[in-house]
Amino acid sequence: MLAGGFVSFLPGVIETDWDDVAHRVAGFPVAISFCGLPPDLGRQSVPFALTSSYWITPATYWETEEAHGVHYRTRPASAFRLSLLYLKRTQSWAGRKYRGEQLLVEATGRHIWEFIINFTGQGREADEPAQAFLTCEDVAALRVYVWVPPGH
Repeated sequence: MLAGGFVSFLPGVIETDWDDVAHRVAGFPVAISFCGLPPDLGRQSVPFALTSSYWITPATYWETEEAHGVHYRTRPASAFRLSLLYLKRTQSWAGRKYRGEQLLVEATGRHIWEFIINFTGQGREADEPAQAFLTCEDVAALRVYVWVPPGH
């Protein structure tokens, strides 16, 4: 990240057999996390990343003939939120990140992990709620994708 690269946490997705609500939101990520460096990185004895994590809110699920979607919120709640869609006709994903009503990030992708990389690759906003990243379990991630610019 110091060299201009980025980190994306590739999340686990909800399975249909988890519980009676899971069948509606199956295939959607459990959580989505945006990663960044702390502003006081130079003063840290051990550098660490900050994550702004958003957790699915199944009660916001909706479906039409063309798509189905759900919202994600920070914990604790904040002005930030995510809106994710699965577009049935194109079998692709789309998402938006908002601060209040202000659109901050928009991304798409054919496959869930391609979408997550496109969506989270821009990092976190300075004023997003954040916590230190310690383990993949903290952000419900199965894998970590790291992109480093050529020559670094």
